Amino acid sequence: AVSGSLPGSPAPMANSSSIMVRTSQRPGRVVLSLVVITLLGTWPRRPNRRGHQGDATLAPPGAFVHGGLRGARTAGQSRRWSSISPPSWMEVSEGPTLAPADDATVMPVYPLPTIEWPGSEVELNVTDPAYVRMYQELLEAGQRRLVAPLLRSSAGATNTADRWLHSMAAVLYVEELTVAEADADGAVAYRAKHKVIGRANILRLLNPSALFQTALGANASCLRAEVDVIPDPHAEIVQTATAKQLMQSLEELRRLSERLHEPRLQNEEIIKQSVLTTSTWQLVSLWQRLQIASRTYRARAHVNEVLRDWIEGQQSAGRLPTPLPDRINIGELNAPASVVEAFMGARDPAGIDLGSEFWDRLLSILAAKDAEERWRQLLEWTREEVNLALARAAVRDVLG
Repeated sequence: AVSGSLPGSPAPMANSSSIMVRTSQRPGRVVLSLVVITLLGTWPRRPNRRGHQGDATLAPPGAFVHGGLRGARTAGQSRRWSSISPPSWMEVSEGPTLAPADDATVMPVYPLPTIEWPGSEVELNVTDPAYVRMYQELLEAGQRRLVAPLLRSSAGATNTADRWLHSMAAVLYVEELTVAEADADGAVAYRAKHKVIGRANILRLLNPSALFQTALGANASCLRAEVDVIPDPHAEIVQTATAKQLMQSLEELRRLSERLHEPRLQNEEIIKQSVLTTSTWQLVSLWQRLQIASRTYRARAHVNEVLRDWIEGQQSAGRLPTPLPDRINIGELNAPASVVEAFMGARDPAGIDLGSEFWDRLLSILAAKDAEERWRQLLEWTREEVNLALARAAVRDVLG
């Protein structure tokens, strides 16, 4: 373990239930021709942030089933949104280093490619020199808090590419820091375990150029920001009517997803347990994981359908044998570059674009002023997903 003085533990968060995951595969017909292609034989696992610069392993999978593949104050005080701008995306560009205000709360910034929710545990494998130094500086200063906003970059990111950070960020509290490894040059990597203890609104970045230098692996300091820590009550009051409506909506979505063989919540009891016994933060965290699994599944299924149609067309024209060999690499099929690119992109979870609307809706929930607003937004979203699932089921029934 890394030596250093660390202050005491933070106030406990609201308890959340630990939910197990079960995976089932759809029995019966599997998309013709796809099962014989080597690269399609094993779908990639969920993105693992260990070892990725600025990444950490996603929260453990929640209680959903994977379908078979078919075709400036003392910390703790806040002005909320009364006298500051509401949370929003901030375009980051290179600029001069600024001095913090005398009464500002300053924290290091660790951008992440996903949203972490209060009450969650986050583990990061830290290899970038700037972030290694960040943790060393935290130890030396006797600090344990940092902010982790969602980061979005333009395609083909370079040192001059557009980068956006959302001003609403999770506050991570370092619970454990160990030396993971040291390479031949003596460079140190850390494994850092955190608890998400709340939220903070980023008021301004003090050294925005650090984001670009860090991304290039340059010998640069980590990003720092003035933040406004948002106090949240530990207890949440659940309105019986709202809870009942949400359980009904989630159960209807579960049944429809089962019918469509898509990722889904495991059973009605898990839904009831999640709604009634976990915080809204943990409920939204479960919803985020379910939505990522569902959207990733549908994107991959679409690529499968496109590739299957192309293969069957080639077989009909006599350009590919029927049946295909037991094992064949997609590169041996001479498929169009667009098909191969789509297939390879579907193999990499990071290559699947979930869309800005998806993240914006989650960020809206993260920035909600209270639990009641989070409940309202989540209920509205689940109802929309039910309607979309009904439409997909209707199309499936018509097309067979």
